[in-house]
Amino acid sequence: MKRTLSLLLLVAFTIVGSLPGYGQSPSSSGDASEPGQVSAPIYFRLGKSAVDPTFMDNRENMDRFVKTLREILANPDYVVNMVRVVGMASPDGSRERNLELAGARARSLADFLIRETGISEDKIDVVNGGENWDGLFAMIEASKDIPDKAKMLEFRELYKDDTDKLKRNMHYYNGAKAWTYMYKHFFPILRTGAGGTDGEQRLSNLSITNWQRMREVVSDSDFDNETKQKMLSVISQAEVEKKTDAGSMMAELRALCPDEAVYTRLGRQAVEGMLSGASPVSKDNWSRLRELIEASDMQGKEEALHIIDEVQIELREQKLRELQGGEVYDRIAEDFYPQLLTSEDATHEDDGVTMTTLSTENWKKLREMVVSSNIPNKEGVLAIIDGESDPVVRERKLRGLDGGYPYHYVQEVFFPELLYGLSASSKENWRLFEDVVRGSDLPNKDKVLKSLRTTPPGPARETAIRALDGSHTWNEISKMLLPELLQNTEDVESSGTGMSFTFEASPLAKARAEELRRQEEAKRRAEEEALMAELRRQEEERKAEERRREEERRRIEEEKAREAARLAAIEHRKLKASAALKTDFVLWGSLMPGFEMGSFMPNLSAEVYFAKRWSVQLGGGYSNWDALGGDHGLYAVTAVDLEPRWWLKDNGLFRGFYAGIFGTYGDFDLQQKDGLSGTTGTYFMGGVTGGWCQVLGRHLYLEAALRLGFRSANCDDYTIVKGYWENYYLDGSESRGKFAPQVRLQLVYRFGKSGK
Repeated sequence: MKRTLSLLLLVAFTIVGSLPGYGQSPSSSGDASEPGQVSAPIYFRLGKSAVDPTFMDNRENMDRFVKTLREILANPDYVVNMVRVVGMASPDGSRERNLELAGARARSLADFLIRETGISEDKIDVVNGGENWDGLFAMIEASKDIPDKAKMLEFRELYKDDTDKLKRNMHYYNGAKAWTYMYKHFFPILRTGAGGTDGEQRLSNLSITNWQRMREVVSDSDFDNETKQKMLSVISQAEVEKKTDAGSMMAELRALCPDEAVYTRLGRQAVEGMLSGASPVSKDNWSRLRELIEASDMQGKEEALHIIDEVQIELREQKLRELQGGEVYDRIAEDFYPQLLTSEDATHEDDGVTMTTLSTENWKKLREMVVSSNIPNKEGVLAIIDGESDPVVRERKLRGLDGGYPYHYVQEVFFPELLYGLSASSKENWRLFEDVVRGSDLPNKDKVLKSLRTTPPGPARETAIRALDGSHTWNEISKMLLPELLQNTEDVESSGTGMSFTFEASPLAKARAEELRRQEEAKRRAEEEALMAELRRQEEERKAEERRREEERRRIEEEKAREAARLAAIEHRKLKASAALKTDFVLWGSLMPGFEMGSFMPNLSAEVYFAKRWSVQLGGGYSNWDALGGDHGLYAVTAVDLEPRWWLKDNGLFRGFYAGIFGTYGDFDLQQKDGLSGTTGTYFMGGVTGGWCQVLGRHLYLEAALRLGFRSANCDDYTIVKGYWENYYLDGSESRGKFAPQVRLQLVYRFGKSGK
């Protein structure tokens, strides 16, 4: 539940499209056609309907929402379609009171928007959301500890149309165990007007920021443009679709890298950037500080300006401390730090919108640091910051508090933070870094944790960890950390009390955008046509020149090319064979020795070539199927064949005519079609062979041969008696022989070395 509550306190502020003040201005982009939506949750104190800016995250949510709504309303390129405020209450308690409270909360939000933005009442849709049953059941579904969870969900289906019965049954079931749990864990959250979380995961804003840092690393890399664009496309997919599985995205990036070392280097650069990013406030403070130093007559002025201009932001504060034994830094802290807090131009008006400037942001950041610190008289410091609106008076009172001791603490501890100023995402990444180290089995984990405790986040901490063992531990942690940084997730919160509005481009803006697109398209077509005409003219001139040159040399070069190709083809086809695999089409076609029809016989032979004109072929076949013709119902034959050969030509190519002798041994089992008798035994066949080998390709050949030989078989005749069991009875044995010529037609694939 602690995790659920912390997620509910996050600012759920979503912007779809390009908004003024949040990225590129629509008017500056030339395209105001993209619609958008802005929303912000607002939380209420227990039983209250008055909007309290100091409660939870209300101040930030309200300020950002109002600021954006004002800008959209003031921008002629946009029109606001609908402003919607929703009030909700927790389901516990009286339904009538809850409906009244939810409606009063919605009314308070509407009055707030009318007061702050000047929008008219008729443009606001005020929605009384009543009791937030959806949020409650989302929390029930996500909970692993609530008693009688299944029964509570069953009640929702049974009484979804009667919330009074639903509430009674949930309240009194099983001694109110589930209701008591919800009273303790769920209702305090829902009473603020917040929604619930249903366990659905989405990529957190932290990981989205980290993917953007990965984009910067890839953009600055030395990959070729094609690889870089492919990698940026993968990163864009992770950013836009907000995928929670960073592993698959990282695997795609790894596949695009030339090797593992390059991917490892890319990952380290990304991790270092994620851990050391400076905040925008820090950059603005350095710019302001430089102006103050340049306008002064302080000692060491030129050296200080050189450091600000040349040294990266993470190391500037350390370099200034080293300058002239720290005297320059002390002068800066004493004279210029107050000016960062008391700038006279604290706010200014821009088209009727109040813009926050550096002084305000510094006080806001200073307050955040004070709240999380152990500064002396913290309450007194916060009272001055919160109670005084004038930054000059605020700074003066802070100097006088407790003899100036808290102010000295601020100078020593918080001034470097305003300059060094890690971004919020970098600080969060360092927290993830510590979590990864704590959960690891690194041999020097305790030393790393000590460095995390004793050094501030940033370059100093990285240097301390690298120094432990020459960066080995740092590199190992980087490998473990990168997936965590890129797939950090958060629960999705269901809807609750809050404000939202949708907007789209105004008709005039759409017309301007459309006209601009038409003009750009016409200009692009004209430029393309002119370019194509010039390219065609140049191409025609080039082709004409090529034809003139080509006709002079074509005859000779073509003749040379034909002759070279012919000779090369001849040499290429001269395969110096060492071995071959072959199969006989005749046996596959069921033609047995003696030109008898049997059954098709799968067969394979191998041949080895040696001494330029000798070779030996060894092969075998097997058949055990119904005969394709004759009186046999089963034709089962095995054969092992050996054939030495002598080739007429002695050029080592083993082509043309050859002669040889052969011997075949095997067994057989032939059954009659009536299935009642058969003959089995072994046979031997031998004789002479002559044939021709024809080239089909570099490795492919066709051999045709005629074999003349005698076949001798030892035969056992038997009778089959069929009943409950089949019994075989030997009728007699005899030897049989006959002249058995045979035709061979073999497809051959040879292995060897081709000619050059």
